[in-house]
Amino acid sequence: MGTIHDWFAGLKAEQFFQALLLLWSASVYAERTGVDAWEFALEMRELQELGLSDNDLRYLVRLKLVKHASESDDHTLSVRKFDPDSDLHFTSRSCFVLTPMGKEAASILSRTPKVTEIRLKTGKTTELPTWDARHRTLIYQQSVVKQFKIPAANQEAILTVFQEEGWPPRIDDPLAPLPELDAKRRLADAIKFLNRNQITPVIRFHGDGTGQGVLWQRLVVVREIAST
Repeated sequence: MGTIHDWFAGLKAEQFFQALLLLWSASVYAERTGVDAWEFALEMRELQELGLSDNDLRYLVRLKLVKHASESDDHTLSVRKFDPDSDLHFTSRSCFVLTPMGKEAASILSRTPKVTEIRLKTGKTTELPTWDARHRTLIYQQSVVKQFKIPAANQEAILTVFQEEGWPPRIDDPLAPLPELDAKRRLADAIKFLNRNQITPVIRFHGDGTGQGVLWQRLVVVREIAST
């Protein structure tokens, strides 16, 4: 069937590699926290934001590198629940995880020269983001990552706590509880919106799998991809 580089030769190699490494990072989260891989499943939107189309995702499915299912919209559930999707049909609720073959490919990719810099790196780094609350601007490495033109209370609350605590790898849910809203779903939605519409997409936010914490990672992308 060829190598991972053969599969993506002449295609969107960089975007495919980023997607596989992002999915691989999610699988590592699940393993290290002792939960099912679907607890950290990535939404289709997150992969589309990397530049992948529906057909690109179908290609990954056909290569048996990923599998997908639709997340339940029942907000009363304490854990994420999924319903099977038809083979190559996606919905707005489709989420993805790596197959065993996908994990092996992504693991190889993460160790490939000139690709290792694409991998997601933990927040333990001397290079930290800056949240400028006055101007509602998130900055990393002198680049604007996200800027709010209108108030976004939940997202800004998360960024404020990260800034106050010196950008640790994880913070507890900082959102004040509201009786009429499910706290875990509310936090998950805030995290989704933090990742959406980034001006310079170099930071990714994730839930910690419990619905009670937020993680951040920096995404460093090189433009040259090894072909062998």
